Amino acid sequence: MAPTTTAVSTAGMAMAGVGASEGGAGTTGRQGKDRAAEVLNRNEAYLAELLSFSLDRRNKEPELLRDEQERIQRQLEETAFKNYRAFVATAECIEKVAEGLGKIGTDLSSVYARVPEIEGRGKVYECTLEGHLRDQKQTKAVSASAAQVQEILEVTQLMETCVRQGSYDEALDLEAFVSKLVVLHPNVEVVASLAARAKDLSRQMQSKLFSRLRQGLQLPECLRIVGYLRRMGTHTESGLREEYLECRDGWFQELVDGLPRHDHYGFVKRLTDYHRVHLFDVIMQFRAIFSTKDAPAAAGAAKNDE
Repeated sequence: MAPTTTAVSTAGMAMAGVGASEGGAGTTGRQGKDRAAEVLNRNEAYLAELLSFSLDRRNKEPELLRDEQERIQRQLEETAFKNYRAFVATAECIEKVAEGLGKIGTDLSSVYARVPEIEGRGKVYECTLEGHLRDQKQTKAVSASAAQVQEILEVTQLMETCVRQGSYDEALDLEAFVSKLVVLHPNVEVVASLAARAKDLSRQMQSKLFSRLRQGLQLPECLRIVGYLRRMGTHTESGLREEYLECRDGWFQELVDGLPRHDHYGFVKRLTDYHRVHLFDVIMQFRAIFSTKDAPAAAGAAKNDE
């Protein structure tokens, strides 16, 4: 019986070896070759053992193999009966795994269909994030230079104070600073508002300077005021001459209008003195401030005003 068992075992190993060799294709080629060689050796050993049997023994071999097969079949049936719950559970598990894989496949298909939409939203988010990062960078830069920004924002207030106190040199320097800011940052709204306010203050300063020319002034003061007006650059040289003469003529006319007229002799005498002193001062100041080639024309204009 032992040889028969060995033969059946060898045959079983051969079948297992074939299955193993078939499954080995999914692992590694080397392991499959080793197992095939082992099965082949077992088959050759069984064949050699079978040839060594006597004739009667070889005639009994098929019956022994059937008996062995029936025994193995009964063992398989007993094993299946004892472990049927495990088999059922395995089948259910396989079914659930199949259902789960099908659902996963469906979900993957849905996700794959939405990939373009996700990519588009990702690009939109990326652009939005870049904008936020730029804003954050600008905010950090402003925070780092907050003191300088505060000084820039207070330029017009300081300029207004200078104009109110008569510090025209400082006011003109501040106006030039604002003009430089406009050139460097033409598209910034804050700079544009500062430039508009500085222009308004510049007009106020110009009005105050012209008002000052309508008062009694000495030559140094006239030179200083005309210098401020030239720095402002709002008038050409000829226009500035005309404005100067108009302002000084207005001052002179106020003096004349203030003379008492009840005494005609006294009125004429005072008027003559005014023309001799004040009008002469105006002409000399004009010649000192502006080009001398226009002095005769200025004198003629003064006489015509008289």
